[in-house]
Amino acid sequence: MKKSSRLFLDIVWPAIRSKCGGGEIIPVETLEDSALAEQMDMLAGIDVWQTKSGEGCRGIASRVQSGANAVDRAGRPWNTFTIRRRRSSGATTEWEKRVEAIQTGRWLYPYLTVQAYVYDDKLLSAAVARTRDLFRAAMDLEERGQLEVRTAREGSRWAEFAFVPWDRVPEVWTTEHAA
Repeated sequence: MKKSSRLFLDIVWPAIRSKCGGGEIIPVETLEDSALAEQMDMLAGIDVWQTKSGEGCRGIASRVQSGANAVDRAGRPWNTFTIRRRRSSGATTEWEKRVEAIQTGRWLYPYLTVQAYVYDDKLLSAAVARTRDLFRAAMDLEERGQLEVRTAREGSRWAEFAFVPWDRVPEVWTTEHAA
């Protein structure tokens, strides 16, 4: 299991579970049908299934940033949702896929998006938002020229990320813990 998935299961989910309506979660990467798991992750952006007996199930997207990536130079968590907008490879990004799914209603996408910051296996902060609300807020910031976008490099590859402050997303739920 990927480190971010393990951190989500062990550290983040216990802190946000009640705000997400409870129930159980199933990491997509643990599904026995690995082809389906890959499609759920790559196409729909669903990292975990949340199930609640007698009620239903829904997808959750999670991004857990840990270690030095979790904090700014002053040691504070970034407290933003991070959305990949472009890749050097030209591959379709989560920004493009979620915008298409939300605007057309034709494709499955995560009902909730969770962003968390973890340092030394301790939760610094986390936020939960409806994915639709997050992307509407991001597109509104973009239209106003207020969307912060940065490029991250890894070797010869790069990716462009949009940063959406938690307080700009309607009905977002946040938590902060002492480091």
